Amino acid sequence: MSLVRVTKGDYLCKPQRSNYQEHNYDRGMFISINNHKTHYETILKSIKKVYQSLEGALTETNYSRNDLITSYGKSPSRRVIMDEVIAKKRILLVGGIHNYHKYDYKNKRGSKSNSGYQHLHLYLYGVSRFLPDNPKSLKNKIRQLKLRLMRHNQVKDKDDITAVDIKAVGIGGNVDNDVVSPNSLYEYINYPKTNPNKICCINYIADTMQYNKQNYPLVYVYRS
Repeated sequence: MSLVRVTKGDYLCKPQRSNYQEHNYDRGMFISINNHKTHYETILKSIKKVYQSLEGALTETNYSRNDLITSYGKSPSRRVIMDEVIAKKRILLVGGIHNYHKYDYKNKRGSKSNSGYQHLHLYLYGVSRFLPDNPKSLKNKIRQLKLRLMRHNQVKDKDDITAVDIKAVGIGGNVDNDVVSPNSLYEYINYPKTNPNKICCINYIADTMQYNKQNYPLVYVYRS
């Protein structure tokens, strides 16, 4: 998909082929990491490394973490999203840190060993152009991403790949909840402030419904 700039700060998406079909990950990627006995401060410090590891696996490029721009609690401006992320075909990462619930024996939910600790959720936009269309190749790439993330995160069992969950955003039952495109990405990542009651992936990460009773600010990362 190519981008056509029509006015300053404004872009239109132009498919490269007339029969363009949306890739499963065109609307973004949702990642949950089952961190083991890890506190907020440690997770926060790891996010730039997580971004670098993910982008390295997707684009096969190497660069310094000093090239990463990080913002805490405030999303990048619309201009930055369009000029630095969309136009340059960069990957945008939005990270949210949640508390673990204490295990509830009645409904069998929560964590027995991680109560008092935190875990990480990620939203990534711009990954689909680096992912294969072939289902088998895509499955192998997703597995590679999981292994990369487990290498850089504290998980209980380094051989248990289920510690990392990766899903496509805006497919299946969420097709109407998570409508994301290059032109609407800025609005989407700001739903936690502008439309916190909307049921969608980014609001879950921001925990606007207070499912996990956390008040940690979102973290935004992209490469300059």
